[in-house]
Amino acid sequence: MHVKFRTLISVFIVSGWHRRFASRTGATNLQFYRLVPELKKEAETVSIAAQLVDEQQLTRYQRDTYRRQQGQLFDLWDRYEDRAIKTSAFLTAVGKIFR
Repeated sequence: MHVKFRTLISVFIVSGWHRRFASRTGATNLQFYRLVPELKKEAETVSIAAQLVDEQQLTRYQRDTYRRQQGQLFDLWDRYEDRAIKTSAFLTAVGKIFR
């Protein structure tokens, strides 16, 4: 997988984490005294999740819509890298994927 797409996927995962964290805590702007215990709980959860991932007992859930979009994007990128399509066609197709 190309480095740019790894970065893009990481950005999506992090933004998803922020949304889940805000949803779980019930607020987007927590005061410090409420934020610290929540982050401690999250840190405990992350270490358990990391262990499960290492043991291949936990996988990342990805909705079908986003999995399909990601697949289309990777296919387009491969075609672009192989010079099968030009930049303008690549960008137009990417725009259609995320419409």
